[in-house]
Amino acid sequence: MASRRPTWDPEEDAMPPFEPLRPSDALRARVLASAQPDSRFEGFVGRFARIFDLPEERSREILGAAHTVPGQGWVGTPLPGLHLYHFSGGPRVATADCGLVHLAAGTPFPLHRHLGREWNLILAGQLENSSGDSWLPGDLVVNEIGTEHHYRAGDAEPLLVAVVLEGAIEIVR
Repeated sequence: MASRRPTWDPEEDAMPPFEPLRPSDALRARVLASAQPDSRFEGFVGRFARIFDLPEERSREILGAAHTVPGQGWVGTPLPGLHLYHFSGGPRVATADCGLVHLAAGTPFPLHRHLGREWNLILAGQLENSSGDSWLPGDLVVNEIGTEHHYRAGDAEPLLVAVVLEGAIEIVR
């Protein structure tokens, strides 16, 4: 004997009454704040603070600059679509060049060689590397000394990367 699957008929089977659950005021405030444009990068604050050896409040201030490209603190470059935002890291990275890199959607970055180790925390967009690898927000990419590559920002949105560079890069061509 085959079993018959029960079906729900909205005219015959009324849902039982229920009391809607209301979030706490604190939870509601956090959820609403996370949807605000100026807190888009809130989820990166702790990791950013550890990478750059900075307090979380200072990290929030720096990440807040990502909403003003181009704007105060951002520097244009000879490469169209590329803007840089430099800042000082904490004691552990005090001798490194620390900053945010903003590359317009679809913009390529030329072939270059790393003269020092570089850490890249992808904050927004997609980094498409010449190796065929592709990185997304939350990925941490390390380029060792001597690494050569070129990359481009994905087509969907601008690329935003937080960078710690121990040394420099050399444009190969």
